[in-house]
Amino acid sequence: MEEINEPSQQFIEGFNKGYVLREHKPTLALSLSQTKFPDSEKDFQTGFLNGIEQKEAELRKVKSKNFTFNKLRNKYKDELNLHDKSKDKDMDRE
Repeated sequence: MEEINEPSQQFIEGFNKGYVLREHKPTLALSLSQTKFPDSEKDFQTGFLNGIEQKEAELRKVKSKNFTFNKLRNKYKDELNLHDKSKDKDMDRE
């Protein structure tokens, strides 16, 4: 059976900082991801890069779901009765 190692505290800190930075300051996160960290900070660097990548993956997934949902909504809006309701209000007033 394969042994699973717990991540180091430095890895966890790096992951959390990379994730949050990518969420709030994506340009800075990209810039820092290309920085060379000292050898003593390898765990932090690995965690930092993994945190950025995790947030990127989540953002791609959400964007893909929204695109698909909106595409389907537009395709079937007549069948689902999702037309503009403000037009009906004008018709009722007459």
